[in-house]
Amino acid sequence: MSLSIYPKGYMKFKPLILIAGTLGIIILVALVGRTIQASGGDAERAIPRLLGYLFFFTLLAVIIKRIFLRQR
Repeated sequence: MSLSIYPKGYMKFKPLILIAGTLGIIILVALVGRTIQASGGDAERAIPRLLGYLFFFTLLAVIIKRIFLRQR
């Protein structure tokens, strides 16, 4: 029995996961910056839109994870 917290075959996809995670963080930071800039520099006015982005990307990540787990 394996005590690893990672699923089988994780090491095969590790570089891809790291690249995708890094690009995802860069895109999210750019999206937050543009959203605040579009709201006139007022971060409080941008909060509802940022929460919408957070919900959307979380939902997208859950769907992608379920698709990958179903393929194994």
